[in-house]
Amino acid sequence: MNKRVKLLLRVAVSIGLLYFLLASIDTGNIGAILSSASLPGLILSMLVVAIIIVISGWRWHNLTTKGLTLKLAVDYTFIGCYFNNFLPTNFGGDGVKIHLLAKRLSSLSAAAISVFWDRYTGLAGLVLAGLIGYLAAFNKLRDTPLTWVYPSALAALLFSAVLLKSRWIKRSVSFLAKREISTSGNPGAKEIFKALAASLVIQLLGSLYIYMLALSLGIEVGFIECLVFCPLANLAAVLPLSISGLGIREGAMVYLFGLTGVPKEEALVLSLAGFAAMLVVSLWGGVLYVKRDGETKAKKTT
Repeated sequence: MNKRVKLLLRVAVSIGLLYFLLASIDTGNIGAILSSASLPGLILSMLVVAIIIVISGWRWHNLTTKGLTLKLAVDYTFIGCYFNNFLPTNFGGDGVKIHLLAKRLSSLSAAAISVFWDRYTGLAGLVLAGLIGYLAAFNKLRDTPLTWVYPSALAALLFSAVLLKSRWIKRSVSFLAKREISTSGNPGAKEIFKALAASLVIQLLGSLYIYMLALSLGIEVGFIECLVFCPLANLAAVLPLSISGLGIREGAMVYLFGLTGVPKEEALVLSLAGFAAMLVVSLWGGVLYVKRDGETKAKKTT
């Protein structure tokens, strides 16, 4: 299947899911929710999003052994977020970050390793943050399909950690790549622990900014519910089935928050507002990319 067909299918999935969600709710209530929004609250939530991206940049910088300053790590992370939000999947920004770092290090392998560990520790933080909320709200989730989701996710995380430490996975990757893969650029245990701590903070802030958006929109949800449901919805949005997770994330949010009695239209607006906030903040990454591209062309002409 060629890239154009895959893109069209993802567009169709996003449009189809959003249409289904909109058809199942009273769209008249959406206008009332938006009209009561608090502008200061919306701006403050976007500030939290910017802080999340900065911390993400620090995490990546911590996992990169050399050649990447903190400022560049933050700039490249903003650029990666921009491409994540404007490319068909949430992994497009990873490719851009690998490309930018590989040019500085003159090593595609070292760049790919650092981005892999950045992504892996980010997903690990997502699971751990969700697990904290899961334990705090277990009584509410006891009779729902979520009873086994987080324990299963934690088991998968632990299993993957064992595989990463084994020689088997290195040999498998080397075989698939048809060449020996060096792991000399892997971060140490101290760096990975710091990255996991940063990832946990990022996920907590991610739940906080959704909670702040809910308050600014007059939607009654608790912070614990955000802590439980937001990581799971974000995990679903990682699946490369739609445009930047659009539609999948919204469907997950409507279902999950519906378990606590939040109306469908409110959950949908909250999810779309969260995506819009990330979209607006990530535009700074587009500015940085255009600026960097212009500087590169200027150097070539001099």
